[in-house]
Amino acid sequence: MDVKRLKVTELRAELGRRGLDSRGLKVELAQRLQEALDDEHGRAYYEFREEAYNSRYDPILGLKTPFLGPNLLFHS
Repeated sequence: MDVKRLKVTELRAELGRRGLDSRGLKVELAQRLQEALDDEHGRAYYEFREEAYNSRYDPILGLKTPFLGPNLLFHS
């Protein structure tokens, strides 16, 4: 979503949907929405990484295991 191209009414609607303050100038609204979007994106990425880490399936062991990395799997 390109926040800078949104109209004030659209910015207010997006902020309202997220339960955020929808009062202020367009610049403030756009900044507030962009910060919320950045936070959502960061949280979604973290949750995805955490889920992938917690559900890694090891076909050799036949169970879900955390990925330890190549250096920890094979000792020399």
